[in-house]
Amino acid sequence: MVVGALVGLVCVGSSIAVFVASRSESGKKLFSAIDQTVKLAEGGINAPGAAELREAGCPQALVMDMKAAMGIADSVLDSGFEDDADMDYLSVTCSAPAGSTVELPSCEVLAGVYAQAVPSARPFVVEARRAGQKKPDCAKQFEGDGTFIKDME
Repeated sequence: MVVGALVGLVCVGSSIAVFVASRSESGKKLFSAIDQTVKLAEGGINAPGAAELREAGCPQALVMDMKAAMGIADSVLDSGFEDDADMDYLSVTCSAPAGSTVELPSCEVLAGVYAQAVPSARPFVVEARRAGQKKPDCAKQFEGDGTFIKDME
């Protein structure tokens, strides 16, 4: 019963702390940023081109606008990331679960699939990786039409 009482006390204390934090200006910014990040990730799973990437052999595909992501970070940190021209690209990620034996498509193949599915003038970075690996299988930047720009590794 003592352990149960302690757990209950921690839960009540945590709830009060979250409530108080959510009412402060910085707490409101933080909770707003968390909400926007969740929406950005959900949108990335269903973004144009993600379904085509999965059809091309990506177990998990995510397309994220890095300018929007940096805007979220900037709203909390006031860091100037949102105005950074180097962050004005789309991130196209193909990943496989840790321990998966699935052969991931190359960055060039993924870039071709994405560029055909979503014609755009904006550059994009393609990354293929297995969960749990420090280094991606590949990471390359491409023009909106799929033309190779540079390696990102």
